[in-house]
Amino acid sequence: MLNKLILFSGPYYSYRTYHDWLHAPFSDYAPCYEEMLRKFKLVPLYAAVFLLVSYIYPIQYATSDEFYNERSTLYRFWYMWPTFLIFRMRIYIGMTLSECVCITAGLGAYPAFTDPKSGQGPTKEYHHLKEM
Repeated sequence: MLNKLILFSGPYYSYRTYHDWLHAPFSDYAPCYEEMLRKFKLVPLYAAVFLLVSYIYPIQYATSDEFYNERSTLYRFWYMWPTFLIFRMRIYIGMTLSECVCITAGLGAYPAFTDPKSGQGPTKEYHHLKEM
């Protein structure tokens, strides 16, 4: 049975990482809080960009009659850039916050000698983990 932390929070993790999170004590010794703060520092920047661009280029304007009747095709194509930036900042905020939740829980925490990779877990000397 999968945990709701993984199902509803977003980041991709392998079953091996999930299994190790449940049955191995690596997260008890990892600096999870410090790593979470390091990731979280970007959220205010993403939020500021989102609010600023949303204020300058409101998405509602793209649905107005003026946008289609009085603006050129080139301008409408250009307007897609700030619209996409707004969407991207929303996604970045959500994914960063969900990653912070997983980091705080210790999901994906492995000793440094295993050379862990994002979404894969340990890539070297996995057999030494069983001896710990």
